[in-house]
Amino acid sequence: MSIIIQTGHSSSHSNTLMNMLYERGLGSPINSHTHGFSAHEITEKLAKVLNKNSSIINTKIIDNLIVDLLLANLDQDDWGWADENNLSTLPYWQQMDDNVRFILIFDSPKLLLKKLLGTQITQESVHQALSDWLNYNQQLLEFFETSATNCLLVEGDLIINNLSNVKEHIQALTTNLKLKSNWQLQDVSTPHSDDTNPMFEIVATEILKQYPDCLALYDLLIEKSTIRLKTKQLTNTSNLSSLIDSLNLFNEQEEIKKKTDNSE
Repeated sequence: MSIIIQTGHSSSHSNTLMNMLYERGLGSPINSHTHGFSAHEITEKLAKVLNKNSSIINTKIIDNLIVDLLLANLDQDDWGWADENNLSTLPYWQQMDDNVRFILIFDSPKLLLKKLLGTQITQESVHQALSDWLNYNQQLLEFFETSATNCLLVEGDLIINNLSNVKEHIQALTTNLKLKSNWQLQDVSTPHSDDTNPMFEIVATEILKQYPDCLALYDLLIEKSTIRLKTKQLTNTSNLSSLIDSLNLFNEQEEIKKKTDNSE
């Protein structure tokens, strides 16, 4: 049995990736054995308990909720779910079952700014949103750095647009994971980077220059990620050295595409 617990900030492509894994044979969790709670409801309850001061009673509640979900899914071979709030529960799942593996999703803070479109955007709302993004992804990285042997740290946008390329990485997460052999399924809901309005790209880039901590963390996440098909962002292309780096990055990506096309 393989259990995949996935988490990523609400602005990431975490849910899209999980839906694509469901399409390829991963099972969704059955509601808990005794109380009939869904995995998402259990995640919400665990998060509430964890927000309270630690006590023996709270620890027992956490154990009971997790065991109840495991009992309901004993007959499932491979199952899992994605939830933004899974982040705070990961250490407890890690202690409870050796079959649990984790997929940690991060994405560019530009996606967060894109999510704000259609709302009344203010300096305060942008600052709060980016502060939340920074805090969330710092915790994500901290967990990965202490648990790298049983989890993947991946950029959502990169994975969903290159899923067939990274199939072996996902299946290698656990030797027992069995998914469909055909990973070339098309998902009409899959977002593509080139759909972004050029004007938004310019404005978002300028805004993020005011938040160097976010850009630095995003670069670090790329650097630490398990599957890396690109280098970290180049924030300064005003000199020849940076332009040459950009050219080499483009060349590297083209070579990867050629190898992928030849292997299919």
